[in-house]
Amino acid sequence: MTTPLPTDNVIDVRAYGAVGDGVTDDTVAIKSAVAAVLASASYRPDSGMALTKKLYFPSGRYLVTQADTLMFTPATTQNTWGASLVYGLEIYGDGKHQSEIVFASTATASTDPRRNNLMTCANRLRGAKIHDLGFHSTNANQSLAYLWCSASNDGTYPAYGSGAQNDIWWSELHLTGSWLRGWGFDGDTNANLNSEQVWHRVYVNQVAWGDAGIRSGFAPYPAQESQFLNYAFHDCEFEYTSGTMLDFEMGGSINIIGGSWILCDTTQNTVSTMIKLGKTNIADGSWRFLAQGVRFEVRSQYHRIIDCGWVTGNVTFVSCSDSALAFMVNQNKRVPDSFPQFGNTSPATHVYDWTTWGTGPVVRYQDCQLMGYHRVSTNAAMGPTGRVIYDGCQLVTEPQATFLRSSNAVAPNVFRDLGLIAS
Repeated sequence: MTTPLPTDNVIDVRAYGAVGDGVTDDTVAIKSAVAAVLASASYRPDSGMALTKKLYFPSGRYLVTQADTLMFTPATTQNTWGASLVYGLEIYGDGKHQSEIVFASTATASTDPRRNNLMTCANRLRGAKIHDLGFHSTNANQSLAYLWCSASNDGTYPAYGSGAQNDIWWSELHLTGSWLRGWGFDGDTNANLNSEQVWHRVYVNQVAWGDAGIRSGFAPYPAQESQFLNYAFHDCEFEYTSGTMLDFEMGGSINIIGGSWILCDTTQNTVSTMIKLGKTNIADGSWRFLAQGVRFEVRSQYHRIIDCGWVTGNVTFVSCSDSALAFMVNQNKRVPDSFPQFGNTSPATHVYDWTTWGTGPVVRYQDCQLMGYHRVSTNAAMGPTGRVIYDGCQLVTEPQATFLRSSNAVAPNVFRDLGLIAS
């Protein structure tokens, strides 16, 4: 994405007193600049509140010491911004390695996801763009963004409305430091439009997630029907240390196209999972996951590429590779559990647990290079769905006989075709 040049329609944070030297506290100046951007809104019958100005961060490091600095939601009362949709928010810098926001609050741990976020938005944003910026966190209790919809008053926050937070483009961003969470998306039972979210060329560098890089849905998981639709990841580089990168508890429609995903901590002795698809059933919704042309890399036997408990739907990997460390077992290929660097234990890189509901999605691997083994947990009462299908895939470490492992001696609803080739 090309960074637009400053114009009369752009609000430069320096014009409101921001310094960008990484030492001066720029919080108040940035809040004033954000307020000026929001004040530029004009009402349009076809789209609601449409912003006419953009927020610009020139090259520099901008120190922020308070939550809700980049975007904030009225805490206790309904007003124009709570009631109306806001179209066209754009926040950008000179590049993800040139313009950086350093989030350095003194926040303590909180179980309320509406706390400790650099951006907190309720029923507000559509057609937004946040791009060409770096974000660094100095506090593991902080998160980058929390977006939610609420159609009911919970006693602290008012009812903001039943749908918004969609069509948002997160592009050319660079995340470093200590974070609880990157992005959180949520809503109550009647709020169901946290959708059309796109991450494009986002670089997560050596982050240990306390919760998840991206979480959709928070306990107690109300039945948001079709709550998390159309989440897309294009050519992202998620090179992180530990934790979960994507956590979709309640289904969703997810596309990962290209890019490189790496779990880096070679000394880790607890499980970290790149993609977690949870076990909460909902009355209606989408259950569809696609990864195409993605390079995955795990560096510990405790690393997982996917842990899926979805009730139904489809999970598909096309032309993906997770075989970066296969060279380490070059002398013992096709020998079960012969991964010297992992204590002669093959990693369970792909895990499916269908014991909760006795049913699962149709899982398909096409033209993939696969390292380690895949594990499927079933129960004796498996329903009519739940399949694992391989087509033209190459096994690079484990022999075919021990590659797909099941918790049952006989798993009648777990199938392999003849498309597995042990290289």
